[in-house]
Amino acid sequence: MYQVYDVTLFMDNHPGGGEVWLRATGKDATVDFSDVDHSDIAKGKMEKYYIGEIDQSTIPVKHSNSKHTLIIKVLLVGIMVGALGILFAVL
Repeated sequence: MYQVYDVTLFMDNHPGGGEVWLRATGKDATVDFSDVDHSDIAKGKMEKYYIGEIDQSTIPVKHSNSKHTLIIKVLLVGIMVGALGILFAVL
């Protein structure tokens, strides 16, 4: 289970800056949070931002479509080579 927090109101006041929160948005930030030696007071403050939990099994799995990505890259290279060929033919 993922624990969900809404820290929007705290972002601007966070000693590490709001960017820290933005980097952890939409992902499991447990490691990010535990890597910093937060005080018990800081950990206690998180309680007021707690929203609930999300069951990990309900989160859709992201699939990468590497075949289509490869085709697009090949097409882009072909377009660039064609454009260079036209450029040199005109010059």
